[in-house]
Amino acid sequence: MERIYRFGAYIYIIAVMIAIVVQDHTTVLPLGLFNQDRKLYALVSNLCLTVSIVMFVVLTVEFWTQRRLRIGNWIRGCLAFFIITELLVFSADRIFVSGNAKSRLGGPYYERQTSRGTWVILKKPHAGGWLASEENAKLKKVSDRFRILFLGDSYTEGSGHGKDCNYPDVVEKTIQSKFANVEVMNAGVAGYGPVDALNLLEFLEEEGYRFDLVVYNMFTENDYTDNLPQTERRVVGGMIFRFPHSWFLRTIHPTNSYLFRYVLVIWKLSTLPEEASSPISFRSGKCVFSREDSTEVSSFLKAFIRERLEGNRMVAQSERAKREVMDAISAMKACAGRLDIPFIIAVFPDRVLVDGNIRQQLHIEYDKLWPLKDLQTLLYRTFSNTPVVSVENALQGLSGMYRWDDTHLSDLGNVTAGSYVAEKLVEFLARSTSVQLGSGKGH
Repeated sequence: MERIYRFGAYIYIIAVMIAIVVQDHTTVLPLGLFNQDRKLYALVSNLCLTVSIVMFVVLTVEFWTQRRLRIGNWIRGCLAFFIITELLVFSADRIFVSGNAKSRLGGPYYERQTSRGTWVILKKPHAGGWLASEENAKLKKVSDRFRILFLGDSYTEGSGHGKDCNYPDVVEKTIQSKFANVEVMNAGVAGYGPVDALNLLEFLEEEGYRFDLVVYNMFTENDYTDNLPQTERRVVGGMIFRFPHSWFLRTIHPTNSYLFRYVLVIWKLSTLPEEASSPISFRSGKCVFSREDSTEVSSFLKAFIRERLEGNRMVAQSERAKREVMDAISAMKACAGRLDIPFIIAVFPDRVLVDGNIRQQLHIEYDKLWPLKDLQTLLYRTFSNTPVVSVENALQGLSGMYRWDDTHLSDLGNVTAGSYVAEKLVEFLARSTSVQLGSGKGH
């Protein structure tokens, strides 16, 4: 038994070294695993590799000399403690945090598995958002109205202070002034990428929800980098994380462990501003329609935008990464086609494309934004036969369209974008022979 214990520790250390080398020093994950704080994660990974090599050398010396060393016993004890603790944390997380919709522990997310085997990321009831907000809770699965399903991330979930200045609510109110029998079903979830939106669409279909038109709201600033090749997004500690598809890497690599991810959870939750960690309530604030842009951009926002630009540059140079995004959107369109309902894409641009003030303060020339333009061209070319609404047309050159401290739309930006998208949807509904506005078809 003791020999098995010693041999098992030796094999495990070898597996850890292989996992670190494969994940972080080969092209198995073309764009890596993390798109934020890359240098920090690389430092942690290299530290883990160094420690693993030291352990390997010690255990190898023991093996060849046939002597038990005190440090060897300490290493095996640490490995056993790590594995046991990892199993306990994993079990506790699945039962009490990330697999429990009612839990108030950890972050705002939980996940469910569909009959297809995909994992759907949802917001917990106390955190607002899809399947959690009071408005959505009242929605019937099959409506007697013409229902437009909105899919997307935080742009769709909403960044306005109130319903009068929140993008999907503005769209619904504007359309209802023309077609009273239309409703918007807001299924936006902050943090989503295209693959996550696809999983939710299939989940809603499986749950029996019916709709008559699907609008995927794509925020090009981070939708291209949320779902990276050979990875999938899962919930740990109530927060969204990215893991490799490979079972070996996600099980053996130290930075994929639940212990490491819980360290990140604690760090993220401790650094979140109070308003970001509190439940979302669009009714709690009054709309502020200021047309003034901030005269000075914070160092945090500058670094944040540059990080997003670098991520999109990497995607623009990776055929696999671009295909990952296009395939997910194509699958959404195919799902809508299977339900015999129209599919529309609303494209929200990176802030630097439409905000000249930001470009000036970051010293970025417009003609240097080729990765963003390349990705936009790819989208329009891939979906040339699909209605695409470019919100850039409505926001271009206008002041006050964004929050002063991040890249989300301001109240004024939400109203401007919402009114524009609603106008285009009204035009589509008016001319589409496949749309029946008398009553919802309940597809």
